[in-house]
Amino acid sequence: MVVLKNKTLAALKKRRQDAQMALDDRMEELYYDQEFKAAYTAERELEIAFVRFQAKGGDDKIVSELEAAKKVTDGILAKKGYKRSDLSVKPFCSVCGDTGVVNGRACDCVEGIEKEIIFGERVITAKSTFFDDNERNFDNIKVIKSAKKWCEEFGTGADVKVNYLICGHTGVGKSFLTDCMVNALTEKGVNVVYLTAYELSRMLLDDLNERGNTLVDGLCRVKVLVIDDLGKEPIYNKVSLEGLYCLLNERAVKGLSTVVNTNLEPDGILARYGESILARLANTRTTHVVKLKGNDKRLKI
Repeated sequence: MVVLKNKTLAALKKRRQDAQMALDDRMEELYYDQEFKAAYTAERELEIAFVRFQAKGGDDKIVSELEAAKKVTDGILAKKGYKRSDLSVKPFCSVCGDTGVVNGRACDCVEGIEKEIIFGERVITAKSTFFDDNERNFDNIKVIKSAKKWCEEFGTGADVKVNYLICGHTGVGKSFLTDCMVNALTEKGVNVVYLTAYELSRMLLDDLNERGNTLVDGLCRVKVLVIDDLGKEPIYNKVSLEGLYCLLNERAVKGLSTVVNTNLEPDGILARYGESILARLANTRTTHVVKLKGNDKRLKI
């Protein structure tokens, strides 16, 4: 955990450095324009005079002169396609200013940095959105609308069911729906990790081989974990089932959301993973258990 903390602090420092370098580059480009250089220099001199005016008192016409100078600068910026805000550092995270701390607590952006450090390229990049939906099956439309509403209300406490189990045979749109959910949640600023069941299985094995739990510990902290295609991954003896149970159970205890899609029906989940894992995946008190229907959309019949 110390290593992760140090890497996170280094990433935050790099963000601050990159933001400052970007500002330096913008200002260098702007100063090539002599009109801007003259106007902005005059504005800064008036700002200094204004500070003196506030401290010692004096002719208050300096206030109107400063406002007029700012309008001149803004006009030149607009012609060049810039705004007043471009004259300041633009942090990656506007909430914490890339410090990683807000009101003495870790900023939400830290979760995203840790996710990148821990998981790297293991995480799937979601491509589809709810706007791409062209579903025709009435029952499936209801499932998709319900999932969209769940994403929109996520974090508000409007829905006591914090998880989703999406069942259905191959090609009915399970991965598409989870893709849409990932994008919708990410747009809200929710920290989401989206993995295939195969990659998750590999991560459980890697943690065991490396005699550590860095990867799984990270999965136990993210707000939403999405597992794609559960049931097609290899089962490693004394690793996969135990690891999956511990992960699901830990997330359930913490009240974190888990979204899973699978070709298996509940009976199939029971046969492959056992009763304990089925109970964590399909608990109807905490989980929306839904099924997508229809023919394989990837096949032309």
